[in-house]
Amino acid sequence: HGIVQSAIGLWNELPRLMGRPPSQITARLDETPALARYAVYLAASDPGVKELLLNYASQWQNIMPTINGHDLQRLGLRPGPYYRTILSTLRNAWLDGMVNTLEEERALLDQLLTDLAV
Repeated sequence: HGIVQSAIGLWNELPRLMGRPPSQITARLDETPALARYAVYLAASDPGVKELLLNYASQWQNIMPTINGHDLQRLGLRPGPYYRTILSTLRNAWLDGMVNTLEEERALLDQLLTDLAV
């Protein structure tokens, strides 16, 4: 998609994004080029929309789990599609405030490994 098309798509989706957890908003905004996000920010008159886009730009897009693919490999996991599932779930937990400490992240990882039986 071009920048204009991406901006139009985001503009049309914003009403459905408002009030959703940061992880869902971030997943959508991660797909949108920065210039398209900026254009929507400039065009928006709703303070809630502007705040959402500012939260993403200043905080949410930079939140990542402390655990990465190398850590998973060191745990003996062979690289595979579940890496993305695990790392995405950990990031979403940080974004949504379900994980606030390294210990909580590690406990969630242990639970994911058990649930996925990897």
